[in-house]
Amino acid sequence: MVKSILFNPVACLARGIENLYIQRENNRFYILKRSCGALARTLSVTLFPLALTVELIFKKAPKALLAITFSNDQIKKIKFRKKISGVEKFALGILFSPLGFFHTPDAVSCFFLKTFDLKPAVRPFGVEKIYGKKIEGIHFPSDENELRTLILRAKNDNKQVSIIGSGMSQGEQTVPSKKKHILINMRNFKAIGLGNNNETVKAGAGAIWEEIQLAVNGKGKSVIVKQASDLFSVGGSIGINCHGWAHDYGAIASTVEELEVMDAEGKVHILKPTNPMFGCFFGTMGYFGIVMNATFKLADNDHLIEKTVEVKLDEFTENYENNIKNHQDIPLFGGRLVLDSRKGHPLRKVCMVSYEKDGELKSSLPVKSDFLLEARYGTLFQRVALQAISHLSNLSARIVLSKFWDRERGSMLAGRKLTRNEALHPPINAFLMLHHSNLHAQWLQEYFITKKNLPNFLRYLGLQLESNNVRLINATIRPTPKDDISILPYAEQDRYAVVLSFNQFKSNKEIKRTEKWIKEVNEYVTAGGDVYYQAYMPYASKEQFEKAYGEERVENMRKLKTQFDPENRFGNSHTARYFDNN
Repeated sequence: MVKSILFNPVACLARGIENLYIQRENNRFYILKRSCGALARTLSVTLFPLALTVELIFKKAPKALLAITFSNDQIKKIKFRKKISGVEKFALGILFSPLGFFHTPDAVSCFFLKTFDLKPAVRPFGVEKIYGKKIEGIHFPSDENELRTLILRAKNDNKQVSIIGSGMSQGEQTVPSKKKHILINMRNFKAIGLGNNNETVKAGAGAIWEEIQLAVNGKGKSVIVKQASDLFSVGGSIGINCHGWAHDYGAIASTVEELEVMDAEGKVHILKPTNPMFGCFFGTMGYFGIVMNATFKLADNDHLIEKTVEVKLDEFTENYENNIKNHQDIPLFGGRLVLDSRKGHPLRKVCMVSYEKDGELKSSLPVKSDFLLEARYGTLFQRVALQAISHLSNLSARIVLSKFWDRERGSMLAGRKLTRNEALHPPINAFLMLHHSNLHAQWLQEYFITKKNLPNFLRYLGLQLESNNVRLINATIRPTPKDDISILPYAEQDRYAVVLSFNQFKSNKEIKRTEKWIKEVNEYVTAGGDVYYQAYMPYASKEQFEKAYGEERVENMRKLKTQFDPENRFGNSHTARYFDNN
């Protein structure tokens, strides 16, 4: 701790200011609340800007001067730009530090938070303090033999094995159920190789989708199904059986040709879709073994035209099924729901965004677009905008979100030309800075709704969001065709996924408010025969889980568990809560 203070005084002060702010929000005693708030504001405009100035003069500026280069070496140029960005950040922090007194105490210091873990811990994204846990250690095997050694050690010591990929899970699926259990991080399994005349790609479980996109883009190819954003790992995407904008494919399971997995005895299996064990790995959160590698089908990186039509809720499914579904020239599609709550209820209309193949640019040659890696924490503008939504009053946030939606809507209706890889590479990395905050987060919720129930569900959900002052960052509808592969599908029939991304203030009061409305929505969804996504907040009861995913399917999963993993070697806090039959 002393070392952290000496070498990172700004980050430590930022953490202190946030901790005081949290005490102000959560403390029941008026005098303590006021005292913590006053001290946080005082620090934010006195010691904090002083620490910024000292670190800028004696650390950031000298490093930037030493990084000056006059060569054409791109690595040196990138390093120099990074150092200059650090100088700019600290200078802006000093300039705007008065906001800590006139606005919220952490208005500026929130940009300088860092996490100093003195002991091994697993910290699920957005719920680091809620579901995070101190553990005995995190293991990083680099090859099959090291992984097998860990599995056999767990067997010998009678410990359970949990798995983590990029660490972006919001729920409990990467958290061991007990501190003594073994947590394996698969990030070293990240090899990527194209095969079958560039028609497939084999990727390690720890590979990140952005890395895969970069590799296949060079061959004029594109992945078919992944999450909307690129910062998730292959293993994690398989574990939750993700879906995306490839509306005719649905879940990622439909694009996987082969899995290479390790079982509870340390044996490696090569699984094809016809193998009875294959479907056990999709949507089961690491319950049946460890995915080491996966082979995916690829699509061409076509030139596309983004086109948007705005429709009423009752017109959405008919419009989709008549004009977009099964249309070979529209490989990507998604609906963007209205975020604005000033001119009416949120989610009241849908912008139907389709990506049609550009007939004028059709070519037999591979399309290699200018695919660039996104900056680690996004752009400065994106970070400021994201933090602004967190720190504004409810009224100000509604005004800003209304303006933001007007701009987004105008941009979508105007249309644009781009490649498939560009469409599947939206900016997202600014959210990573929230991983360091114990007060501000971006949470997700998702529901899979039948065509019949969709319009009324969206009306109900819009009212819930408005009455609870939920600050929506994004809301989408994505068709999810029937999944016949996973043993625990969220789309056991054709459904439509409704995905919410919203800002969450993590005071005790606001968390309880969010828990309440999520539970109410879960009850509404399951009562109507629909499904909630189990990858996010574990607020549903075990009975609701079994009802949503089907009692017969859940029971079948448990029978397969006794067949393939009778000692319950693989599991985590999520599977202990919902999957285990106890």
